[in-house]
Amino acid sequence: MQAELRSVAAKLSLRASAGCARSRRTASTPRVRPISRSGRCGSTRRAVGRLRGIIEAFQRENPTIRITHEPVSGNLVYPKFMTAIRGQTMPDIAEAYSYHPLQFAAVNQMEPMDDIIAEWQANGQLANIFNEFAYRKFFWHDHYWGVPYNLDIRAIYYRKDLLEAKGIQPPTNWTSSRRR
Repeated sequence: MQAELRSVAAKLSLRASAGCARSRRTASTPRVRPISRSGRCGSTRRAVGRLRGIIEAFQRENPTIRITHEPVSGNLVYPKFMTAIRGQTMPDIAEAYSYHPLQFAAVNQMEPMDDIIAEWQANGQLANIFNEFAYRKFFWHDHYWGVPYNLDIRAIYYRKDLLEAKGIQPPTNWTSSRRR
């Protein structure tokens, strides 16, 4: 069942810091309950609509797998997961923030995703990831616990006047930034 869930995750493109929770289901027809961020803090309505289309297409190709998508507002993702851990009802697949997979692996609520990383390495998809940290950050205790699908670029802001008041020359490039 776990290999099938990881395959579903990869096929659905639910690869954001995503993982397959330990499922206790034994039914012959798998029921997959993915959770994804939605609303202002997460995916846009357009992205949720696209995901709905991906799920529908997947279910047409895989009629024996039933998927129930559960969008969760960005600020409620962590409480939702914590409640699921306490109740032993973690989702089968989840789109989460990048810090979640290692937290959930640490409390034995994740399955390793080494097989997806190996598949991506074999088919060349891993080489297409712009920044290798996007997937290496999920490596812990000899396993990959998440796979990337989005790299969130962050800007660095500083107040030049405050730096200058302290006699600090503001950085002008990445190398000078890293020396500080």
